[in-house]
Amino acid sequence: MFFFESIQNQDIVIIARSIWVRLNKPWKWVEDFFLFLGMTLRFYPTFQSNWQLLRNTRKSLGLEADLSYLGQVKIAAKEMPGLLIHQLRRADDIAMAMKLRGYGKQFPRGVTYPTIFNAVHLIQIILISSIYWVIHTIATI
Repeated sequence: MFFFESIQNQDIVIIARSIWVRLNKPWKWVEDFFLFLGMTLRFYPTFQSNWQLLRNTRKSLGLEADLSYLGQVKIAAKEMPGLLIHQLRRADDIAMAMKLRGYGKQFPRGVTYPTIFNAVHLIQIILISSIYWVIHTIATI
């Protein structure tokens, strides 16, 4: 559970795509779903920050001093289409760039396979950890 809380959303999508490819089931609709999910996760933080910026601007100007819940819903209904159109234009620009680069012409779409963990990697981990431990011990003396 800690693993899923400590990584970014986009990394979870990459992990899911990697597992799907390892199952050898190249279904186009699943690939399209992962692409949709990745694009949604890419644009949500920008949309959220733009919405917060708009709300904070209205509050600092005193335009939302004593609004009821219905008043806030009306303001959101007026402002939301503009923000969504802005995000759709950004998505259209990214889609054009993806088409020009040839993205989506092959399935699966560039999923990398995991690196095999060998004894050499274990030795490297132990060696690097030992070096850090020695430096930490010397620094605390």
